[in-house]
Amino acid sequence: MVKGLTNTTPLAEWGQEGILPSPAQRERVRVRVTGEDKRAGPAEHHTSFPSFKIISIIVLNTISPMSAFRPDPPRPITPVAPDSYTPRGVAAPVARVIEAFRRLPGIGPKSAQRLAYHLVRMPEAEAEELAEAITGVKLRIKLCTVCADITEQPTCHICQDPNRDRSVICVVEEPLDVTALERTRAYNGLYHVLHGAISPTSGIAASDLKIKELLQRLQNQQPSEEVTEVIVATNTNLDGEATAMYLQRAITPAGIKVTRLARGLPSGTDIEYADDATLAHSLESRAEIQ
Repeated sequence: MVKGLTNTTPLAEWGQEGILPSPAQRERVRVRVTGEDKRAGPAEHHTSFPSFKIISIIVLNTISPMSAFRPDPPRPITPVAPDSYTPRGVAAPVARVIEAFRRLPGIGPKSAQRLAYHLVRMPEAEAEELAEAITGVKLRIKLCTVCADITEQPTCHICQDPNRDRSVICVVEEPLDVTALERTRAYNGLYHVLHGAISPTSGIAASDLKIKELLQRLQNQQPSEEVTEVIVATNTNLDGEATAMYLQRAITPAGIKVTRLARGLPSGTDIEYADDATLAHSLESRAEIQ
């Protein structure tokens, strides 16, 4: 048999077996939830409890049911400005010098800043001398009409030297290679500068180099200055090897011997620390002990 609820019955016992709320108890709960008492009229409300009905209506009118699960709209991506190697607050002329130095090979941001501030502290006479030297390189330096090396005259001093062995031409990639070979004092022949190497990956073809001038030089040689050997002194990387192979195929039909610089162990190196490729080239380039 179902028992009725009394005023002292705890709310936790409602709904248990044999316990049902009485009409008075149901009315009391409705007043607590809605805040409206029919006996007092619609204008009077109990203020001791919050009006859950009004709160729920306000929430449902302002927020859609799925708004809590809807992801936020994507934020616009702000492009990141490129890194500037010039610190903030630097004067515009100094910043311009720093950026100019930074474009030079082997010069990093810190080195560029040190050079720029060194110019600031440099006396005006020395700064003007440096500026004239840089300008003079671009105005007065040209390529030799014979070997394509950099020179101030139409023909470089090596090509003009009568004591040079004109039967041998050493082909190099850059003018800096000529300086390196001259420091050894072991070569007394002539040079020819290609100004680069064949590089398919970089889009550099044989027509972009001074190879055509080399072939014309070999064809138009004087009988007293006949060239008997061409030494290919290009770098030992992939581009240098491709250039050496191209030159060998282009020069050999003319009956001129084409040689390559020997590759092997550098002086003062232990064999156990040499790489496999260097050891292999050393065995291939072995020579008789003299």
